[in-house]
Amino acid sequence: MADDLDTLKNIGPKTRQWLREIGVHTRADLERLGSVEAYRRMKALHLFKTKIKTKIKTSSVEAYRRMKALHPDKVSLNALWGLESALLGVRWNLLPDEIKAELRRQLDAGE
Repeated sequence: MADDLDTLKNIGPKTRQWLREIGVHTRADLERLGSVEAYRRMKALHLFKTKIKTKIKTSSVEAYRRMKALHPDKVSLNALWGLESALLGVRWNLLPDEIKAELRRQLDAGE
């Protein structure tokens, strides 16, 4: 079955690629998510990839480390997700898994 993103008007190849990267593969996926949220997620993913390419240290990781040191029993990874999503302008619970994985990698690597 053809991916029906290919049949939608006004969505070019690059936008289709970005939609697929955020988990939108069909018209129904896009309708469920909504155009505004799809845009936010594509924007967040692009900002994140730009950070990775330019090797800019994610300041949210350092802020998380400091909070965790002060309150080790109270600070969870949700705080890290919240910090990064605040920087990216998206809700913390919609932070893409790719971003969470990279934040964990940076945290574990001590970057």
